[in-house]
Amino acid sequence: MEAKEKRLGRSSTILLLEDIEGDVFLFRRMLGKLDFMGQVRVAENGTVAKSYLLGWGDFGDRIYYPMPKLIVADIKMPRMSGIEFLEWYRDQHFFESIPLVVFSGSQLDEDRDRALSLGATRYFVKTGDFPELLRRGREILALLPDMDGDGENGDSREAIA
Repeated sequence: MEAKEKRLGRSSTILLLEDIEGDVFLFRRMLGKLDFMGQVRVAENGTVAKSYLLGWGDFGDRIYYPMPKLIVADIKMPRMSGIEFLEWYRDQHFFESIPLVVFSGSQLDEDRDRALSLGATRYFVKTGDFPELLRRGREILALLPDMDGDGENGDSREAIA
């Protein structure tokens, strides 16, 4: 596979935990502008994301619902928040190779610090500035593991405001 195809994530699936349709639309638009060729599967809260990852119910169809190469989670969601999902996720060792990024509207230091302490790979604050959103999107896509399986995607924990 060519380097460009790796970068575009042709065979990658991103699991997006987001309950606001407008934010889902912006995330998909951002990825489209960045020529991301993979799939985005949306879970409207952490409970649905858990079911997706565990393959419960309809999510057992791994052709339609493949395991994600990257998880992008909001913090503020109904039923099971992004923080509650992170608390569950950090104890699920069979998913530890999947990077989890927080992409939230919260600029609160305590939200950022809590997410990073629970194992989020990176923390990004949502922005309405589309060029800045694209820059953050490039950084998110850079966390996709290499398609050749070496998994070299770094392990630094940091926040981008």
